[in-house]
Amino acid sequence: MRNNQAIKEETDTMPHVLVSIKGVTYGITCEHVDHICNINEVTKVPKQAPHVLGVINYNGRILPLMELRTLFGIPTQQEELGENEELHEIQVVIESPQGSYALVVDKVIGIENLTKPIPGAKKAHYVSEYYARESDPDDIVLAVDLERLFDGKTVDKKPQRKSK
Repeated sequence: MRNNQAIKEETDTMPHVLVSIKGVTYGITCEHVDHICNINEVTKVPKQAPHVLGVINYNGRILPLMELRTLFGIPTQQEELGENEELHEIQVVIESPQGSYALVVDKVIGIENLTKPIPGAKKAHYVSEYYARESDPDDIVLAVDLERLFDGKTVDKKPQRKSK
């Protein structure tokens, strides 16, 4: 007879918001997703990392806006479409132990429970697991590891003061 822990591990599901970036499906755990909306006004901030587009005002809070395509080494939508084309980018507001920030994604697919990671899949720096979608087993979901995504270099809980 199997123990309760083994049964629990087999039946546990982890709800993820599924997003698409250049046709690749990524999953972000729902517990860290606060809000999803179209990108409105972005304020540019000088001397930031290339993947930081600027900051946004989200419910009175100023949050950094990160371009995942740049972070992943993928050309941005603007680079692909050209400067004169209108973009329809979406931001996903994240609340994580590393802080609060917004991520730019191409498209939100929906919410899906992910179960049974694919064993032996080589993980990228920003991927915690690979999953086959239950609704589409041919579509592989790369679960984004929010803790390792920025290594704490871009998102700070508290601003650091420069010592004199």
